[in-house]
Amino acid sequence: MSTAPFFSIIVPTYNQAQYLGAALDSLMAQTDKEWEAVVVNDGSTDGTAELLEKYSQQDRRIRFFHKKNGGTASALNEGLRQAQGEWICWLSSDDMFAPRKLEIHRDWIKQYKECCFFFTYFRLLRDATGEITDHDLWGPLPDREFQITGLFYRNYISGISICVNREAWQQTGMFNESLRYAQDYDMWLRLLSVYPGVFIPEWTCINRNHALQGSEVFPQACYYDTAKAAIRFLNSRRFEELFPLLDLSDTGTAERVLARTLDIASEPTGFLYSLGPHPVLLLRIMEWIGDGPFREYSCSSRLQNIFKRHARELSCRYQGTAFGLVWKLAEATCHSPLAGFKFRAMPPVVIGKMYYFESTSSEHVEKPLRQYLLQFEHLTVQSSNSFVDNREILFIFPAEVSLSDKTTGNSMVKSVVPLAEELREKGCRVFFLGNSVPRLGFFEDFPCIGIRNELEMKEVINSLGMLDVAVAVSFPDCLQWTTAKQKLLYSQHKGSEAPDIALQRELIDNIFSVPPDSCLSPDVMQDTGNFRGRVRSLIASIKRGYRRAN
Repeated sequence: MSTAPFFSIIVPTYNQAQYLGAALDSLMAQTDKEWEAVVVNDGSTDGTAELLEKYSQQDRRIRFFHKKNGGTASALNEGLRQAQGEWICWLSSDDMFAPRKLEIHRDWIKQYKECCFFFTYFRLLRDATGEITDHDLWGPLPDREFQITGLFYRNYISGISICVNREAWQQTGMFNESLRYAQDYDMWLRLLSVYPGVFIPEWTCINRNHALQGSEVFPQACYYDTAKAAIRFLNSRRFEELFPLLDLSDTGTAERVLARTLDIASEPTGFLYSLGPHPVLLLRIMEWIGDGPFREYSCSSRLQNIFKRHARELSCRYQGTAFGLVWKLAEATCHSPLAGFKFRAMPPVVIGKMYYFESTSSEHVEKPLRQYLLQFEHLTVQSSNSFVDNREILFIFPAEVSLSDKTTGNSMVKSVVPLAEELREKGCRVFFLGNSVPRLGFFEDFPCIGIRNELEMKEVINSLGMLDVAVAVSFPDCLQWTTAKQKLLYSQHKGSEAPDIALQRELIDNIFSVPPDSCLSPDVMQDTGNFRGRVRSLIASIKRGYRRAN
């Protein structure tokens, strides 16, 4: 071509020679002729290479490139590097464009000169029957101001429907090649944070549904990958950045945004939670409330009260579930002003691991999640057991012990972590309470509520209400503040640097062998063996009373 085309259509393909011809035919049938096709052969071993030679000879606008297999994202990135057009479209090699696809986009580009990102409806072709139907978006279309948070609930953008300005795409960056299933979802989040999209209410493409596509081979991985992308995005974006079209310093706007975001955060089936319940979006909200640039000083306290009431309602509605615990921790954190609230990033793999251990009694959840963690996170987890204990277990550290990354060598903290890990692997919902700068976050891969002194600790414990198990770590006084069904005291031998394995085993046995309504709170002993003996005698006496009662 002597001049750059108006459109570049990137066509990634891998072993889909049986469909690729129809995809390229749909390009050659376009009413708008000013296009190029950049076909990237991602290491196919079928007849793809020969087919591309044939089509490129028929139409010089079809350019092709061969590379080693690296996944859809890597093929799309190669296509972006080779594209010469002003506007970029994407056509999967098993899908097709409607004849007026490019013509429609050109019309809207002329009408919305400031827009760099368009997307449309799509039709669905069921390959088994040949039936083609008009399809709504994959999810509800949100108002333009709430496009990003809308994606946390459902992905309403079909990849083959988009048309993006090439310079805007270059500014956004390439596809994330570590995401084998949600590279498109991750890209839409990043694009929308800078270039809000315009929806075109026309059907411009045909999405083919067949048994060999990735979403059918390992469907759960699509959801896990989507949640991973959403969590990573929130880890790197402040709350204000989720609403590039709105002025959040305005009181009315701030309250409206909070209400709409809480609606999304309250949906346990949203894509954001596909790897398991977590507080990442809530943490961003709390950070914003704590130091947002509001025009009215009282706005922050009003927003905090709205958030607190909502959190209380959700913790009650989902009581006894992992999702309910997320909201319970958020509500407890709001008992003090959120000024200076610090956000700490939360790795998606930690969330997936917690959800896995809680769900191991459910094979339809446990098996695909274990496969995903192994295949894409290189994390080996134990296969399921028939019994899962979903009790909520709180470890309470003394207020003078700082839970920070700098003190992970502290013998008290080091002795508790393996205990907590074993309890989590049995399906328990384990969380910490102790002195920490982040008011709510993760410490050693466990949810943690941060306090600064004993007064705050008492307030938080009271706000948590009834718990299944409370474990005081060398701090017996705190047990009088909790209404836990089972209260335990764990005390490492003073001066000991190495964890006492026998004492750890004792605590695990206590939790699972003593009747749930019993209370074990022996005095703190300096001698570890003496302490274990006291615990054994208390257990024996409680069991004798339990047997007599039954």
